[in-house]
Amino acid sequence: MSSGSEGGSASGAGSGSTNEAGVTDAPAGDASGPLLLTSSGFKEGDMIPLAYKCAQGTVQSTGMNMSPPLSWTAGPAQTQSYAVVLVHLAPDMSVHWVLWDIAPGTPSLPAGIPEVPNPALPPGTSQMKPGVDGSTWFGYQGVCPRPGAGTQRYEYSVYALDVSKLPNVTIQSTGMAVLAAVKAHQLAHATLSGTEMY
Repeated sequence: MSSGSEGGSASGAGSGSTNEAGVTDAPAGDASGPLLLTSSGFKEGDMIPLAYKCAQGTVQSTGMNMSPPLSWTAGPAQTQSYAVVLVHLAPDMSVHWVLWDIAPGTPSLPAGIPEVPNPALPPGTSQMKPGVDGSTWFGYQGVCPRPGAGTQRYEYSVYALDVSKLPNVTIQSTGMAVLAAVKAHQLAHATLSGTEMY
């Protein structure tokens, strides 16, 4: 787990509020420290659990292709939205997931974000088609085993952004194009890395 920032600084922590569903909303733009990303599904550096792997891999490692539960601390005071990204690091740096236009009061994602262009939860968000490892749908494409490739690293990231709606991208954009737009508007980001043995 690591964090970084570009432009903007953190301010004192607030208490947030609890909505009708009993979910505590993070106080938007009221961070008490660096942006941090965690998951109840695995820890930094762990092997990524089967549930979060792709569903079309080898028989021994076929997963559920379910996005993991993720939680983060509040971003800098200027944060207007968040984006969550999954990238397969070297050798190919392929983008497996981008969920963007996440409202600034949202502190977490549940497991299993639906594979649709605009999921109902979190409201107002968008996903593109990753188009990697045989995926043809909108949304999450998990870790996808390739026998003989050795240990691979995957990185989940949350970005605090300076815009409420990410400009110049749509659900038809490529993963690399959306990631470039995310990085162009980042105030801070944090990562959570996992590994997979192929």
